[in-house]
Amino acid sequence: MLSHVDQETLARLRVVVAAGKSAPPDLARDALAALEPFADAEDRRFARDEHIRRAARLIDGSAWARARALEKEATAIARIWHRLRTTQPEGLTLRGELHAAALRYELPSTSRHFYNIINF
Repeated sequence: MLSHVDQETLARLRVVVAAGKSAPPDLARDALAALEPFADAEDRRFARDEHIRRAARLIDGSAWARARALEKEATAIARIWHRLRTTQPEGLTLRGELHAAALRYELPSTSRHFYNIINF
């Protein structure tokens, strides 16, 4: 069953489609957030991994150093996840990319897992 917010998003989307217009960015974002839980787990992991690779490109150093930095930031994100899970990521920053990744699928918890993702 859809939540009240999801029902409201669906109603707004129907109005936009019926009018033959493009969805404004906030509506598109809300629609994606509503649909995300229904996406295939593999698709969600793929999207997460793409965000992790973008985050890794923002860090200088070897692949292993980047993986360790990602693990450290993921640990910091986990501490404040209760706040972040209901907010939008903050753009092209290390934290923003990992935040976006975590919204797609659970973040890895080890440097080795991050290393494997960024070297895929």
